[in-house]
Amino acid sequence: MVRVLMLVLVMLVLVSCGQAPSPLTNTTWELVALNGNVVEEQTTPSLHFADGNLDGKGFCNSYSAEYQLNGDAITIAPIVATEMACEDMIFNIVEREYFSTLNAVTRYAVVGNELQLFDLNGVVVVLLRKSA
Repeated sequence: MVRVLMLVLVMLVLVSCGQAPSPLTNTTWELVALNGNVVEEQTTPSLHFADGNLDGKGFCNSYSAEYQLNGDAITIAPIVATEMACEDMIFNIVEREYFSTLNAVTRYAVVGNELQLFDLNGVVVVLLRKSA
């Protein structure tokens, strides 16, 4: 009985060691483009991934959500954000678009220092650059 338990324990350790950590874990990214439109650098939103939770700063508000990965598939739960109004009304509109676009992504790819988030049609809808 002890041998069986030891064998099971060893197998569990080997399986858990064989799982590579996600390239998103404990990384921070800055928004470069949203739906094909380049974002002005002085208003750059950020996105940080850590252990199934993401958070960041939008154009005016802080936000967070849970996320799940399955290979290169990603599911982001509804965004929860503070409700501060931006001084420039256009940023209110663009921030809502950013949050809704994040909720619509289905796949990701890390290419060099870039994080590409794809929609259901395989289009890159959010492009981010790794933060220094």
